[in-house]
Amino acid sequence: MRQRRLVVTILLVAAAATIAFAIGRSSPESARSLPPAPTTTTTTAVATTSVPKDVRRALAALVVEDRRPPDGYSRDLFPLWLDLDGNGCDARVDVLVQESLTPPQVDRTGSCAVIAGDWRSRYDGVAVSDPAELDVDHLVPLGEAWRSGADTWTAERRAAYANDVTDPEQLVAVTASSNRSKGDRDPSEWRPPDRSAWCWYATSWVRVKVRWHLTVDTAERDALGQMLETCP
Repeated sequence: MRQRRLVVTILLVAAAATIAFAIGRSSPESARSLPPAPTTTTTTAVATTSVPKDVRRALAALVVEDRRPPDGYSRDLFPLWLDLDGNGCDARVDVLVQESLTPPQVDRTGSCAVIAGDWRSRYDGVAVSDPAELDVDHLVPLGEAWRSGADTWTAERRAAYANDVTDPEQLVAVTASSNRSKGDRDPSEWRPPDRSAWCWYATSWVRVKVRWHLTVDTAERDALGQMLETCP
């Protein structure tokens, strides 16, 4: 019963974040109040994204906070790869299924696992057919989220953030090498090697920060603005 109560609480937290995301995308004044993302996810192709004006307004509206990073961060504070939607597959597998450019092969005997598919790593544009070569990355890294406000969250909210498959901009399948080179750095310190991905990356970063009420620092905000200049 206790575990079921925890899952229900996490799902409610994710739903609240989703509702806020929708509001932020429709109104620049409410960019800090979480708007809802769609409750279903679709396969997303890798492409340069045309940035709508509301993203620029949302970036300008994000709270800028140049503070000393809070102590106490550990990845263990963000429970990873849970099956919050109850479909029998954890969040990592869900992302691999969602982002495969062709119907993936999924082994549902025992633990759910993706056996094969076709992916294009969003950070470096590399084509991948072996899921073992991919990492599922938090676009706004867990450490960055912690420094931007997640240090004050409940355990349930952190779990919802770490396993959110309702928003295709939150978790992305990328080559392990590109993910390791990124670490938990923000756009002032790291940008995707594939320059054509900068528009999509900055747009997604801003939207995740709006959706989860996370702050930015000055250097991060300026870097995001520069990356949005690459949009069509």
